[in-house]
Amino acid sequence: MPRLSELVLSQVVASDAIVKIVGCRQGEEDELVSRLNASGVTPRVVFLGRMRKADIVTLAEKLAPGQGKHLAGEAIKVLETEGLRRTPLTVALLLYLAHRGSAHETRDQASMLDAYTSLLLGIGNPHENTTGLTETDLEAILGKYAESLIWDEKPSVSETAAVRIISEAVSKFGWQANATGVLNFFLHRRILRRHGESIEFARYAYFSLFAAKRAVVASEFRDLVVNDLFYYQPVAMKLSALSRADEDLLQRVRPLLDEELALAVGPGSPYEPTPLITIDELPPPDDPIPLDTPHNTGDGDELEFPESDSAGSFGLIKAEMSTPARLHRTLSLVSTILRDLDQIENLKLKQSLLVDTLELWGRFIAVLSADSSLSDLRSAVARHLETDGDSDSADHADLADFLSRSIPAGTAIGGMEMSLSSPKLTSVLDQALHDGELAKTNERLTAALLLHFLLRSRGWAEKCVSLITRAEPTWVITHFFHALCQDAYAQGVTPEEDAMRLCKTIYLKQQSFSSPDIRSAHLDRYVQRLRTMRARNRHSASGKSDEA
Repeated sequence: MPRLSELVLSQVVASDAIVKIVGCRQGEEDELVSRLNASGVTPRVVFLGRMRKADIVTLAEKLAPGQGKHLAGEAIKVLETEGLRRTPLTVALLLYLAHRGSAHETRDQASMLDAYTSLLLGIGNPHENTTGLTETDLEAILGKYAESLIWDEKPSVSETAAVRIISEAVSKFGWQANATGVLNFFLHRRILRRHGESIEFARYAYFSLFAAKRAVVASEFRDLVVNDLFYYQPVAMKLSALSRADEDLLQRVRPLLDEELALAVGPGSPYEPTPLITIDELPPPDDPIPLDTPHNTGDGDELEFPESDSAGSFGLIKAEMSTPARLHRTLSLVSTILRDLDQIENLKLKQSLLVDTLELWGRFIAVLSADSSLSDLRSAVARHLETDGDSDSADHADLADFLSRSIPAGTAIGGMEMSLSSPKLTSVLDQALHDGELAKTNERLTAALLLHFLLRSRGWAEKCVSLITRAEPTWVITHFFHALCQDAYAQGVTPEEDAMRLCKTIYLKQQSFSSPDIRSAHLDRYVQRLRTMRARNRHSASGKSDEA
């Protein structure tokens, strides 16, 4: 509305306000700036909100057309895992690193964060850096600063103490630099921040990263970390990503695994065999599903992960943690170290640890299923479904039961995706399958299925079929994993025939048929429904492409 907007802007410009802030939607900044310039005003553009996933994808498409979703996914993974702010600067730097493709910075999230902080210390006007130090020098000082905080078990120190720590670091390195100037530079680049009268790392991810970088070169400090991996878990996980070939560090996770595996865990409902259903009738006529049936047409609400604003804490007492929390912390630690120490040549050690880690992930599903804290969530799911009048109460009860029983397995596969899933573990996992180590318990077999599903290596569906044929028809396989595989097939996973064979194998695991004809009729109907769902998704995707 040109006339109205011109009138409003002219009144804003002519007002006597000391500070004038004009807001606009993202993407309209240039037009607003040009109008203000025409009024004789030179505004400063400041981003005040958080970039949503759609905004990140749009920015990534401008950087690399056709690769936007992939690049945005890499950046979002780091943002969510490390709790970084979703500002255009942070997002742009992460997209730049992801766009470098196979460069070393994109190997894992810790390496991405390392490269990001290096850029953060080195970008901008070189004249702003009056310290006389390079970004590598500044990283070394930050490492000493993080080490000092950990030795003293303090998340922050006074500004006077911060200047003293930096001054001592500069002196020990034999450099000439003004400690106060260095501290101000860190504050300006927002690696450190003021919190009241104290100085702390602006992000806990920075704290643990620079502590790990210091542990790589300081043997005494490294001993402090590796002698209590559970306590210093965030530092240890980044240490493995930076060292890559530290076999001693990998050996240190064995006691943690053995300690948890020695504890007895009940089988739990996810591993109870499902009753075998005997079908003695032909299926009723099935209404065809039209290709234009709406399916996932809306983008839905985005799941926004909170930005971490913690400077860190000390005083963790393992014995006081709940079993699920302790087990999850151990699994995140062991899985990340096993994934990131990918240059270790002792494959037998890696295979042994991987097998036991899968066993523990499987047990985690049972432990979480029995945890009393899930009862409130189950009740909330049931209440939410009761407000939906689209289906009867029996459907509500079945769906509520499926969702609530899927939460533990969904938590496990999410944790494995964030900490264990790496193509570099494929050969080790395949060897364990070949040696018959993955099918010894329901827990281990289930976790192995989930990892195969995440890795999607060559022949992954056939490997899952070989495991399922030796497995009991537990609930987590016949319901949760079956739903994952059906959705993957419907979404277009390849090879198509292998994925279909996997879905059919799980389908037949749940039921028996009184005659070959009845079996064939039900199986044909199941296959046709899956193929219709796949075709519908393909039709929907092509429709969206045509609209674009």
